[in-house]
Amino acid sequence: NVGGIVLTTSPAVESSTLIEHQNQVEIPNEKSVTTIVVECQVCGSDTRAEAGARAFVRGPEPLSIVLCSNRLSSQREVDEVLIHELVHIYDVHSRKMDLRDCHQLARSEVRAAREAECSNSFTQFTANICVKDKATVATRNMFPEDGKQCVCDVFTDAMNDMAPFEGDGRNNPFFKAGCAKGSSSPVQQSNSHADFTSTTP
Repeated sequence: NVGGIVLTTSPAVESSTLIEHQNQVEIPNEKSVTTIVVECQVCGSDTRAEAGARAFVRGPEPLSIVLCSNRLSSQREVDEVLIHELVHIYDVHSRKMDLRDCHQLARSEVRAAREAECSNSFTQFTANICVKDKATVATRNMFPEDGKQCVCDVFTDAMNDMAPFEGDGRNNPFFKAGCAKGSSSPVQQSNSHADFTSTTP
């Protein structure tokens, strides 16, 4: 187990970039730093909270990403699940999204899949299919009856929601492929800080 690690850069950023600029990075005020504990453990059976996930988030005290060592076989997979779970942490910690709500979970799952599992898709069309599939599976784990519709309801908005990354979104007509018309309403934020668990299938 690795405790008390402060993640200061995305795994998607090559380490050489961090090394090149390490002397230029300002040390942030302790109060402005979010500490994320990264743990590595053997994950259990499908009857446990993490089910068949490769990684999951525990929180909020301590805020942790748990990597399932028995379900990860390469550095690429580790990078992928870290990116996925960091998107969820950003959505919950910084945006105060409540992942116990079907639509907010679906929105976060779309964003996470876009940045992680589906980031290397060959075309935007295949990326959309990949994201929709991954997000639907993940959301239906929590909401078996409504998960698919929740993903369809938020898909367009979620795909254009690039926070905290730069850009105004990618207004692509393929984003709506195979789903009902997406909701145009902004995500509703919650003040809840209750425990949550999010998983990367």
